[in-house]
Amino acid sequence: MEEEIEDRAWIFAANDAKAVHEARHDYMSHLHRYGRPDSDFHAAELVFGELVGNVLHHGEGNVEVRLEWGGDTPALRVSDDGPGFQLRATLPKDVMSEKGRGLYLATALTQDLRIFRNPNGGAQVCAVLPVYRVPKR
Repeated sequence: MEEEIEDRAWIFAANDAKAVHEARHDYMSHLHRYGRPDSDFHAAELVFGELVGNVLHHGEGNVEVRLEWGGDTPALRVSDDGPGFQLRATLPKDVMSEKGRGLYLATALTQDLRIFRNPNGGAQVCAVLPVYRVPKR
């Protein structure tokens, strides 16, 4: 019988560095618990950092991070109350710039990445991670 995987969610203020650190640690523990050993956990951690970092840099208010296991691969959803943004998955003109590469990297490291504008403001980024569920038992 297949083990039921519980979805996870974290909500924290955009300026709460301790909460971000704790959420990242719990997120990675959860992925390691249910993911196959050959999954790309490093990419999944980098995607978390880029998506949450983007919100911390551009957003405001609360950040909601959800890890949802709807099938064999999990989806990471990051929502914010900020002004919203559009996906520009290209490298900046100055490739040595410290800005403008996050969404490009997240797009390259995921199976799918989409951005949705929330009706009441803000945005949600959904990324299908390169982590695969442990086979059914």
